[in-house]
Amino acid sequence: MPTEVTRFAAWARPPPSLAADLLPKGAECYRHPGQGAWIVCPHCGRFACKLCAVEGDDERLCAECFERDVSSGGRSLRYVPHLVQYDSLCLWMVLLPLLGVVTSGFTIFTAPLSLALILYHWRSPTSVLPRSQFRRWLALLLAGGVSLGWLVLIGWVIRVIITALGAQNDVR
Repeated sequence: MPTEVTRFAAWARPPPSLAADLLPKGAECYRHPGQGAWIVCPHCGRFACKLCAVEGDDERLCAECFERDVSSGGRSLRYVPHLVQYDSLCLWMVLLPLLGVVTSGFTIFTAPLSLALILYHWRSPTSVLPRSQFRRWLALLLAGGVSLGWLVLIGWVIRVIITALGAQNDVR
């Protein structure tokens, strides 16, 4: 099973109470002198700060021990370098075609696609940092409104065509 590594995951969590109790007073990071230690690497015994500690699925290691595990094949690595911000993508998929008179017809394709994407990825994280849900809701409302507008327009055109064909049949 691959190990998922998240950048700076340690900043969001407080240090475990046992690790803080086991660290000697004044312990400093082996790479950043002056920076307080956050963990003791279980493999090599080095002190590591929040930036140098890597959280795997089962344990916290120093960066060198984690790299050694990955390069030796003892740990498979799946690194997530960035997250796709589907809320921004879907918002731009609806807004950009609306900005131009010539391109506004493309919303017949982009609005339903944007609506499907935003609903499919509703629970996907949008950023490493916390963000508000404003873009997500705005993209949902705009994509839904434009899609509904197209459905109403298509329904109206079909109704006009059917009434015109019915009137033509009545004349004959």
